[in-house]
Amino acid sequence: MKQILILAFTLMMAATTVMGHVHTRDQIAESKQSELQSWKRYTVEGREFSVTLPTAPVLSASEKFLERPKRPQLELKLEVSADALVYSVYVYENPQPLQSLEVFIVKQTAAKGWDKTTERSLTASGVAGKEYTSQNKHVIAQFFATGRRLYRFVTSGATAEDLRVKQFFSSIALGDEAEDNAVSANPGSIYYREDLQDVYKGKDVESKVRLIAKPEPTYTPEALKKKVRGTVILLAVFSSEGRVVNIKVLSGLPHGLTEAAIQVAREIKFIPATKDGKPVSSWIQLQYNFNF
Repeated sequence: MKQILILAFTLMMAATTVMGHVHTRDQIAESKQSELQSWKRYTVEGREFSVTLPTAPVLSASEKFLERPKRPQLELKLEVSADALVYSVYVYENPQPLQSLEVFIVKQTAAKGWDKTTERSLTASGVAGKEYTSQNKHVIAQFFATGRRLYRFVTSGATAEDLRVKQFFSSIALGDEAEDNAVSANPGSIYYREDLQDVYKGKDVESKVRLIAKPEPTYTPEALKKKVRGTVILLAVFSSEGRVVNIKVLSGLPHGLTEAAIQVAREIKFIPATKDGKPVSSWIQLQYNFNF
């Protein structure tokens, strides 16, 4: 009889433990769902896409060189890292003649460890795309091509079964309607990057940068309509090769004015600073006042 009571007590404790584990798993699932619901939608103004992310992303940019046609191509990257998972969005202008989705994928996946057997056709906002998974299954990418843009959406650090990965990819919106009710990326995190060896401050050079031409930005129609006033402040590298690169926005303005300032900053003509008799790269702060 004593043995039966002990056995019954053991079974009851085991059942309680199992129920406790089930409850814990339910709590974890509810917590994850709550986190996913707190994600916000982000976009880059004028780039005709939006996507939900767990926290505010960083926006950076760099120039790639196209072999055909032979010209630079601007790469915008929206990226955030949260809980050991990295979410990235790459946006390119679709060059003329237009690049097909297939050609875009070939250029983007060449020698990058993608498992071609994982190819999957899909659509986002009616735009056809393709999905690929890396050989270790922890990097997933979706590619899309429109008449104006090329897109690559990537998650790194979890498999396709992860709820966060599913949330990210299912939230992709493309086209003009994609920016409705979307939150723009923080302009204070925009970088135009270029790999440079040494960049000097003004006090560390022999002769400072000499400006030859400094174009002024113009108002965008939307900014005029909204009567936006203020100052855009940029920090940039005036490179030893005579280009304005690695632009960081210290203070921005809405409705395209920050972008207008960045555009004219990149068109500045100058004579580089020098050190030890040679041209060097140096940091310069720029201000653009918008008053109508």
